[in-house]
Amino acid sequence: MTEKARKQSEKTATLFIDELEDDSARLLFDQRSFTVPRALLPEDSHEGEWLSLSFARTSPPPDDTAARRERLGADDPGGTIKL
Repeated sequence: MTEKARKQSEKTATLFIDELEDDSARLLFDQRSFTVPRALLPEDSHEGEWLSLSFARTSPPPDDTAARRERLGADDPGGTIKL
């Protein structure tokens, strides 16, 4: 992809950090607020700061569905779930 094509497929927004909690962050964009995992923000982010957020199309990640199922099921004893 050329630099010009990449820039055309990229979008940037300016967001305000309204509130930080243990694992989440409330961000403001125009008149909207939304919550994201705090792990997505730079480590030294603080309430009251502004962030630049960029979106760009990318290739999908490799299909590792089988390996992921194997990892998730490794400690599954099977059988009926008891609540």
